[in-house]
Amino acid sequence: MAQRIDPTGEKRTPTHLQFRRQVQLTQWQKSLPQRRTRNILTTIYGYTLYSVSQESFLDELEVEAKAAGA
Repeated sequence: MAQRIDPTGEKRTPTHLQFRRQVQLTQWQKSLPQRRTRNILTTIYGYTLYSVSQESFLDELEVEAKAAGA
């Protein structure tokens, strides 16, 4: 069975901490392209929703249609 490791333990050597940082950096770099793609898609989606909410041309068409119908 694997031993449970206390991450707050004071028994960590500088070599262990360096290895741990290296592993974290490697994991971060592996997930970077996926996060970048997700962030870009989220930004595009948010901008699209914002742009659509700012559009008023449909409101203007409805006003013109009511004026023409009256």
